[in-house]
Amino acid sequence: MAEASSSSRDVLNTPLSVSDFQYLAQELKEEWLIVARGLNISDADIYNLRSDYGRHSETEVKYQMFVRWDQREAANATRTALAEALEAAGRSKLATFVLTGG
Repeated sequence: MAEASSSSRDVLNTPLSVSDFQYLAQELKEEWLIVARGLNISDADIYNLRSDYGRHSETEVKYQMFVRWDQREAANATRTALAEALEAAGRSKLATFVLTGG
């Protein structure tokens, strides 16, 4: 039992990867805005992301949102914080993906 608990802590302490962000960007639909706001991405930032990356695709905009959050929040860009934002947006399976490392 302690091993599972230790394993869970290990995953939670693992930084999110580029592939995690790519997967989440592909899976999120219109609820990505709720996730963005849950991660304290401002409406101005959302506008700028759409302006800067919208010509590529909506998936790229969502990916860049995760990158911006990760860079801006640094130590506070945790799996737990992201899972909470995903839960608030009604995406509990994605929250589980984040918390279990895939």
